[in-house]
Amino acid sequence: SNQPDLSATLLLDCMHPSVFELVAAKRNEKKNRILYMRMAKPQLEVVKDILQLKNSLSSELQKGDGFDSARTLDILQQLDKQPIDLFVLSKTLVGTIVSKFKNDDNNDVSSTSKSLVRKWKKLAKAGGVPSSSTAINTSKEVGKSLTAQRIKHPPSVASSSPGPKFQAPAVPINPEWSKYPTLRQNICKKLMEVFLLDTKNPVDEVSNLVTKIELEMDSKFQPMMRDRQGYTSKARQLNFNLKKNVALRGNLTDGNVTVQELIKMTPQQLATSEKREEQESIAKAMEESRRLDWDTANESKINEMCGIKGD
Repeated sequence: SNQPDLSATLLLDCMHPSVFELVAAKRNEKKNRILYMRMAKPQLEVVKDILQLKNSLSSELQKGDGFDSARTLDILQQLDKQPIDLFVLSKTLVGTIVSKFKNDDNNDVSSTSKSLVRKWKKLAKAGGVPSSSTAINTSKEVGKSLTAQRIKHPPSVASSSPGPKFQAPAVPINPEWSKYPTLRQNICKKLMEVFLLDTKNPVDEVSNLVTKIELEMDSKFQPMMRDRQGYTSKARQLNFNLKKNVALRGNLTDGNVTVQELIKMTPQQLATSEKREEQESIAKAMEESRRLDWDTANESKINEMCGIKGD
């Protein structure tokens, strides 16, 4: 027969692109049968059933005022019992037909139709349509709002301040640093100032630790020959975060964190626990904002995808 097989047509339409390419490359009955068996057969059968019910409903709609309301209601009730998901809705677009019965004079038909449309719209919203630019813009506004709140209500000095400022003594110069270029000498001095904020640390031990940190940065970035910008950027990053992060300074001097681990740390890892919690809170708030804004931003997209019109 020249009539195309409905199962094969739906199979090609429903399959993942990679599977489709395989079928296209291997056009023989045996291969198609194997792929068909591996496919989620129940979902394919649901699509077929929904298309048949949709066609039956369309036939009733074409009859105009003379349509059989009892049969139409029965079809709608059958649709309500089907395991319909977002994939089935988008493939069959059954909502285009069902939504046309929402204002029917028969109360049972209209109420059942409205109930189905509401149910499918809720299902579509839960199915995950990609966020639009509106949601992204709203997330940016949340970020601005959180920043404004932090400025308006700054943390108390007790919770965020690294403690009373300590006037560090004149920075001792390690004789080995005199061999370094000026840039590297300056970085060593700045790091030394930071570690000397902790008065309990012996100067000699701090000097050796600073030397190891700078040598590790020099080995990684080679500022005099290769990556001067990366070197200075990492140095500023370390100086800024180590000055605030007392716990990290202690872990370095105690040997709980190695110099190699320190150089590999990201800005988030270098930050204090309070700062990390703040960043996580901002990220969580922005994510919640995207979810809250999702329904409004994607309403028309959901309706178009599922063939649903109106409320």
